[in-house]
Amino acid sequence: MSKVKIAVCGGGIAGLCLAGALLRLDKTGDYVQVDVYEASAMFTEVGAGLTLWGRVCEALYTLELAQDCIDASVIVNSTSEKHSTNGFTLRDYRPPHTPYGKLPFQSKDKKKSYKQTSFLPSLLLLPDAWSLHRKDLQKILLRRVPSKYTHLAKRVTKYEQINSSGPIILHFPDGTTGECDVLIGADGIRSAIRAQVMREAAELARTKPELDDTTPYHRHILPRYSGTICYRALVNPTELALRDPNHPMLRSAQAHVVGYPISETVLNIAVNITPKGVPYCSPDSPLSPGSNTLVDRSREINRETFKREVRPKFKDWEGEVGDLLDSVDASIEWPIMDVEPLPFYSRGRVVLIGDAAHATVPYLGAGAAFAIEDALLLSRLLYRAATMISELPSHPPRIQILQQSLKIFEEIRLPYGNKVVENGRKVLRDFQLTGPSGTNVEQAVLSIIETFKDSTRVVGGCGPNADIQRAIKLLDLRCCC
Repeated sequence: MSKVKIAVCGGGIAGLCLAGALLRLDKTGDYVQVDVYEASAMFTEVGAGLTLWGRVCEALYTLELAQDCIDASVIVNSTSEKHSTNGFTLRDYRPPHTPYGKLPFQSKDKKKSYKQTSFLPSLLLLPDAWSLHRKDLQKILLRRVPSKYTHLAKRVTKYEQINSSGPIILHFPDGTTGECDVLIGADGIRSAIRAQVMREAAELARTKPELDDTTPYHRHILPRYSGTICYRALVNPTELALRDPNHPMLRSAQAHVVGYPISETVLNIAVNITPKGVPYCSPDSPLSPGSNTLVDRSREINRETFKREVRPKFKDWEGEVGDLLDSVDASIEWPIMDVEPLPFYSRGRVVLIGDAAHATVPYLGAGAAFAIEDALLLSRLLYRAATMISELPSHPPRIQILQQSLKIFEEIRLPYGNKVVENGRKVLRDFQLTGPSGTNVEQAVLSIIETFKDSTRVVGGCGPNADIQRAIKLLDLRCCC
C-alpha cells in the first residue's frame, strides 16, 4: 500500500508544526509523504512577539518542542520577581507593591487624574507564560522540517478533485500542478483554500435546496476588519531605560498600549488605535479588504513616519507612554482582523487549520497556541489513519479513514476555535472601552476577567493529550469495526 500523501498549504506556524510533527512520528518514512507548499520565496514570519500559555505548553512538551521554546523565551510567572539582562531589569508590568501574578490596568480620565486597578488572570501567569519572537519560534519549527520537504514560491491557488477516490490536484501560479491524498489549508487569514471550500459549500447549498442550508458561506471567505489598527514594534530596552525603565501596561479610551519582553534584549510593544465610530466590519462592508486599501494589507513605517502619524495621538498620555513610543525605531502598521466563526473545518479530504480556520484578534494570546494545538491533534489523527490504511487491501476504506480522521479533528477543534474568536472580539472591545461596559473602567476590567475565565475553560478543558486520546479512540471505533 502506498504512503498517504499529505500536502500542507502554508509554511507558517501551523503548517510547519504539523509537518514537523508528522515527520517525527513517521521516522522511517513508511506511512506518510509530507510536502509543504509556501507562497513566499523564503520563510518569513509577519509580526513580532507572541505569548504561549496554558494548554499549548502541554502540547509543546508532547511535541518535544518545549525546551527549545523556553530557551528562546522570556518567562513570566507568578513567582519570579524579575528577569535581568545586561544590567537592565525587565519588569513584569506591575506597579510598586502590587502582588505578583496581578496584571495592572491604568486609565486616565478627562481631569487627568489616574485610577489603578488590577486582577489575577491565572491563565496568563499560572502556569508560566512564555514570550518570544515569532521568528525564533519559526526557526525552531523549521529545524524539524528538512528542506527536501518544503517547496518555496509555490502558492496553491486552487485545487480540484476529479473523482471522490482519486488524488486532489493542486494548481500553482506558474502552471505546474501537484497531487495529494489530503490537503491541509494552513495558508493564513486570507486562505485561498478556505475561500474555495466555502464557495463550494455555497454552491452545493444553492443547487440542492433540500439541504435547507441558509448558512451565509460568503461571509467566511474574507477576513473581517475589527476597526482597530495596531502598530507593532520592537524596542531596545536599553534605550527605553534611559528614559524610564518602569513602564506599566497602559490603556485608555479608543487606544491602548501593550508591552512585554520577548527576549533578553528586546521588548515587544503594540500600539492599538480604534478610530471613533468604526465598528467591526463584515466581509461585505465598505471597510472590508479589497474595497479599502487602508485595511487591505500591513505596511512597514520608519521612525519619522511613526513620530508624524502615530506619536501625536498620544501627546496627552502619561510620560511613561511617551518614553516608550519615543524609543520606537520602526514599526509595522497592521489592521487587526479575524475570521467569522466557521460552520465547519473539513470537507472531504480537505481541512483548515491555524489562522485559515480560526484567525482571531490578538487579545487572548491564543493565535499561535491554537495553531500548535491544531497541528498536534491533526498529526496524531493522520498518522494513526496512515498506519490503519497500511493494513487494509482495498482503496475505498482508505478514503473513508482519511475523511473520518479530518471529521474527528473538526468535531474536537471547531468549538475551541470559534469560542476563542468570539472571546477575542469581546476583549478587544473592553480594552478599547467600546464594549457593553462603555467607558466604565472597573466594569470593563471585570468583563475582561470573565472573558479570560471563559477562555480558560475553553482553552484549558481536559488538555491536548486528553483530546488526542479521545480522537484516536473515536477513529478506531469508527474505522476498525
